[in-house]
Amino acid sequence: MYLQPLVEELQSLWHGVLGYDVFKPMGSRNFILIGILLWTIHDFPSYNIVARMAHQGYVACPICEPNFKGEHYVELGKHTYNQIRRWLIEGHPYRLARMKDHFDGQIETRNKPRNVIVEE
Repeated sequence: MYLQPLVEELQSLWHGVLGYDVFKPMGSRNFILIGILLWTIHDFPSYNIVARMAHQGYVACPICEPNFKGEHYVELGKHTYNQIRRWLIEGHPYRLARMKDHFDGQIETRNKPRNVIVEE
């Protein structure tokens, strides 16, 4: 609700609005002004509001979103995320076979994911 006026103005600037430059000679003062939003600073739950990215549930990682799956454990009553060991460096003790029983019973062999670019 607080961002709605800003979002509307940014959407109109994205498509372009008519501008007027008084320092140019007569006859060429009008131009199309286009604007973009370069970055925002906000907390993690604002991903849903600002970038339309999930921040809860089965797909909650904004970086590895399509390749990240959470599981719901009825006993715990919450979602758990077992694929976080892939962010550790290669050869880290938590990635070794002896530690698999402390996590989800699997050895983590994948590398960290690449950043996802969200397109509309």
